[in-house]
Amino acid sequence: MAKQKKQPKIEDAAPVLGGFMLNTHADVPDIRDRIYQPVLRDLRVHFGPPSLDNCPVLDQMSEGACTGFALAAAINLLNNERRQTAVGALPETVSPRMLYEMAKMHDEWPGETYEGSSIRGAIKGFFHNGVCREHLAVYHEKETGWSLTKTQAKDARNTGLGAYFRLRPEILDYHAALNEAGVIIVSAQIHRGWQSPKEGEIKQSTVDIGGHAFVIVGYDDKGFLIQNSWGEDWGGLNGRAGVVRWAYEDWATNIMDAWVLRLSVPTPDSFDLTHAVPMEAAAASFGKGGGKSPKRGEIIGHMIHVNDGVLVSDGKYATPLSTIEETAAVLIADSKREHPKYDHLMFYAHGGLNGLKASARRISKMKAVFKRNRIYPVHFMWETGLWETLGDVWRNAANGSDERVGGFSDFSDWMIEKLGRRGGRAVWRDMKKDAELAFHTGGGGYKALQALLAGNAARKKPLKVHLVGHSAGAIFLGELLSKMNKISTASTPVTSCSLMAPACTMDVFHKHYEPRIGKTGAADGLHEFVQYNLTEQREQDDTVGPYKKSLLYLVSRAAEESKKMPLLGMEKYSEDIPLKPAHTIYYAGRHKTNSDSQTHGGFDNDRATMNDVLKTILGQKPSAAQGFQPKELEGY
Repeated sequence: MAKQKKQPKIEDAAPVLGGFMLNTHADVPDIRDRIYQPVLRDLRVHFGPPSLDNCPVLDQMSEGACTGFALAAAINLLNNERRQTAVGALPETVSPRMLYEMAKMHDEWPGETYEGSSIRGAIKGFFHNGVCREHLAVYHEKETGWSLTKTQAKDARNTGLGAYFRLRPEILDYHAALNEAGVIIVSAQIHRGWQSPKEGEIKQSTVDIGGHAFVIVGYDDKGFLIQNSWGEDWGGLNGRAGVVRWAYEDWATNIMDAWVLRLSVPTPDSFDLTHAVPMEAAAASFGKGGGKSPKRGEIIGHMIHVNDGVLVSDGKYATPLSTIEETAAVLIADSKREHPKYDHLMFYAHGGLNGLKASARRISKMKAVFKRNRIYPVHFMWETGLWETLGDVWRNAANGSDERVGGFSDFSDWMIEKLGRRGGRAVWRDMKKDAELAFHTGGGGYKALQALLAGNAARKKPLKVHLVGHSAGAIFLGELLSKMNKISTASTPVTSCSLMAPACTMDVFHKHYEPRIGKTGAADGLHEFVQYNLTEQREQDDTVGPYKKSLLYLVSRAAEESKKMPLLGMEKYSEDIPLKPAHTIYYAGRHKTNSDSQTHGGFDNDRATMNDVLKTILGQKPSAAQGFQPKELEGY
């Protein structure tokens, strides 16, 4: 079964009115939207507009960035109003550029090379990233190649989204929302009457032009008072620059979407802490990948997101090359400190079966442990969709096997392998191809690794490089090693490589790993190579859904090109490897102080294993306080 890919947004020439591009798109219906419910409060007969000091008029110029500008206008107004009673500094104006770029990153369409977005995309981007002050991300018309910097991301944690609701297209709800919040962000189809409103009045026209986003900042008996982002020369209702009256009839005919919101309390140190997790829930999710996924800002600088071999530049966990290059600059800057923070640079490849959110949770939970041990962690997120697809393939196979054999264990497993082989092989083949493409010259992994290793080489004292992989991550790291000499300018070998339950074949081991173990004088050498495997008994006791053996058994017998393919992570095949002095294998349970995982997926939740990985990287055992603590291994 092939992976389902997001279809690109088709860009026709966007309509233009008076030099302003009109390309706002209606929000796609979503049953998860929370709908605004008015409260029983007296409504003012007339409302607004706010003063120019409280809500400055913005100018998007000819770029179709109106969703970012509309949201910025609303945030500016809300911040300026609460500044009157707030203790501490609040930004006077926020960055429309950041809001617009985050909108494109989080809307329904892949990529960021188009203009226009939806209000939901803008609000979603604001929720996940916050917004920085305007002077840190100044708006330059038609700017290309923009990416979020560490400074902007850190400052954005001071201004975040609080409660937000979608409005029904009911005039009474709009009046109530304005009395509660003071501003509504809307999108609508606009017409020729918007080009040059006379005396601040938009005259109705039947010539529709395109979609546009703006804010409603008031109302009277004739219509809503709206503020636009077309500069102070537009509008002029009652002498107020940027503001016009939008007749109720016009609103009713052309409104698309509307949202009302409040800002969160500034808690920059806890920006990503959005909810409490009861201890019982945390325990229940141990090793199960449950819980809320972290925001991008929490793990930016510690991830390389690759899909189909290229860097992912849109979505919640985007990592365009510019973001990777900024991480490289951080590594260089660290070396110029009087007391640098880091001694080690670790590249961690999670299993290809981990979903995106599960990988993000791992990165978030692990980073503090690595960093307090002077290790700068960089995790590869490679988005395969494999678990969902393989789950469907083998779930169907399991249903078929139960019907045929009545659930008899060994024979049922054999039937799952047989019935799932065709689909399983295709999906597994795709995953291995993705890993290979990532490290082709110009691939996403290749370019990211090249940038980071160049940054490391530019340090006064380069960090020692380490590789860590889990399950199918061994396949990914094998491809990385094969290009290491070409990517890196250094001649120093990788200091250590630690593989947990490696799901690569013995052929991959003999091709990519074995010749490099103990090799010196080259960047692709492996000074130390450590494996963590389940014992054969624990492989037999493990389960994968209805399949009553470990994932490696299932891969070996149903996903690889040959049945019963020897895999490096299985004791029955690895026990006969002639070990070099620099190659160590620990079997979970047999070497309990080094590894005691009960299952294939449990290695990165196992305290003994993860602290032994730390020991390998550091060259010495971490102190009890510095190592992984039980709670730091929960929730993913």
